Amino acid sequence: MAFVSTNCKLLCRLSCSANCGPIQLARMSSATKNRYECIVVGGGIEGSATAYELAKNGKKTLLLDQFSLPHTKGSSHGSNRIIRKTYEEDYFAAMVTESFQCWFDLEKEANTTLFKSVPLLVPGNIESKFMWSAKDNLDKLNYNYELLDGSELRKRFPMFKHPGTFSGLLESEAGTLKSDKAWSCLLDLFVKYGGTKRENEKVLKIVPGDIITVESISEKYECDHVILAPGPWASKMTKPLGLDLQLTPERIGVYYYKDREYAKHRGNWPSFLNYEAWGEHKIYGMPCHEDNGLIKMAIHYGPTIDPDARDDEDEKKLIQMETNIISEHIRKTIPTLEDRPTAWESCIYTMTPDWSFYLDRHPEWRNVIVAAGFSGHGFKLAPVVGKLLCELVMDKKPSYDMAPFSILRPMKAYHP
Repeated sequence: MAFVSTNCKLLCRLSCSANCGPIQLARMSSATKNRYECIVVGGGIEGSATAYELAKNGKKTLLLDQFSLPHTKGSSHGSNRIIRKTYEEDYFAAMVTESFQCWFDLEKEANTTLFKSVPLLVPGNIESKFMWSAKDNLDKLNYNYELLDGSELRKRFPMFKHPGTFSGLLESEAGTLKSDKAWSCLLDLFVKYGGTKRENEKVLKIVPGDIITVESISEKYECDHVILAPGPWASKMTKPLGLDLQLTPERIGVYYYKDREYAKHRGNWPSFLNYEAWGEHKIYGMPCHEDNGLIKMAIHYGPTIDPDARDDEDEKKLIQMETNIISEHIRKTIPTLEDRPTAWESCIYTMTPDWSFYLDRHPEWRNVIVAAGFSGHGFKLAPVVGKLLCELVMDKKPSYDMAPFSILRPMKAYHP
């Protein structure tokens, strides 16, 4: 029996050598190497969170990005982001609750600190739709908050100068996330769970089917599912697939202002959303994570741009326009800040008319999934977004109602 077994093994080796020469074996190896269960296109915070979830759930996953990761070309970079439960939409408010826990779990998993407790202040008057709608949702979901009258508002936050008719909604359990660090943690953990990351590899073509082909500038890949999370490049990627989504890339200027009385205000600075408090300009801000006396501020809209030509815009003109608006706001509302910034940076929002997201399967190809239109407030929700997209890939019942994120939903413009 031993003699027969040995000869069988020898014959098998000879047969394989005859039928599978070195070239054919190399081709088989290459095909196996470039075959994945899932490919995520776009390695920003949403794509990285999705890739992390897929790899953690045992899916052989490839993450492709056209730049080196992390980078400053899209929407995910920067010092910090606000995380809050204060939302007009009840579905976002509910999702953020889980997102808080996901970020805390990620801190433990990566053995690092990402969250900093920073209360959120939303000032307004009796006509402030955002503030009162958000209050109703906080009540409905039994979340903690305080409603400060004008006197208490001035006493608790003396750095602000609001009219006596103003009150303030204060979410004490809000905070900020160290965004660059959070992004890097997700990328590192994705690789730790066996994921493959390919950088500086722009995707040129996607061919849908039962088996999807993804063609980049240097390779051709196959997969069972593709998740498109390309940030401001979403329209350029989805239009060839027959999807004309309502997406508008906007250049956003982010500016850093020094508090002249920071020694007095240190530890008491809240994040703030002045969406309605002062005229038409939706301005928000937060203290920097580094505790350096700088307050990060931006306007929640900007000029429409081509993401491939972001740096071709007339930066000097845009900076002048934006800083004039913010400086006027500072002089009226936050007089302890210097009214000229000490530093600035830019990013890109990808806006939808209703400020909600697209998280949905392609209407024709169920294995093509779109994640786009995060409208300047998606960072905080990235872990839950990743979980939902992973559930779509794995044909699990989504943890939340997906109707607000449907590609085919009726679209109504949002005006906070």
